[in-house]
Amino acid sequence: MSSRKKHSLALYPLITCLLCVSQKQFFLNNWHIFLQNCLSHLKMPSNNSIRKQIETLQNKDPKMSRVALESLYRLLWVYVIRIKCESNTVTQSRLMSIVSALFPKGSRSVVPRDTPLNIFVKIIQFIAQERLDFAMKEIIFDLLSVGKSTKTFTINPERMNIGLRVFLVIADSLQQKDGEPPMPTTGVILPSGNTLRVKK
Repeated sequence: MSSRKKHSLALYPLITCLLCVSQKQFFLNNWHIFLQNCLSHLKMPSNNSIRKQIETLQNKDPKMSRVALESLYRLLWVYVIRIKCESNTVTQSRLMSIVSALFPKGSRSVVPRDTPLNIFVKIIQFIAQERLDFAMKEIIFDLLSVGKSTKTFTINPERMNIGLRVFLVIADSLQQKDGEPPMPTTGVILPSGNTLRVKK
């Protein structure tokens, strides 16, 4: 049902919630199928021409992309923080599919665009909590263009901003011995229209 456009905006949060509160084995058996649905709303088809990729991105519903990202954000927390991942090869494969969708290699920006950067920072922070080596080598170094030759080096402010912010968050959390990051919360909108700020 979640693959039908008519229901997707309501069903994605519902399925996410059900998976997040499910038992470990049920989660591991089912979450990767829903993860692929979420990623399909975010990533560009790599085998098409640049023009086709741009058209595909323009046709993507920004609301649906945001809902899919919010779902992915929470599922990743459960997978990495609560369940502590799976075997190395399976975990590597799952994390790589997420990373390549959100931070496409060779792209100047992140996907989806016009998303608050703190969501990307949190996603990388969750991964780093259990797989620090993977987060540094596969994500942060790429965002900061570490190790790239001067010929291929380009300044991508948005990607670098995320890379620097997450590096500082990880370093600070290690220094403060903060422990595991909490489950992502949703900003509560009050009747006045103001957002309830969570005390840190």
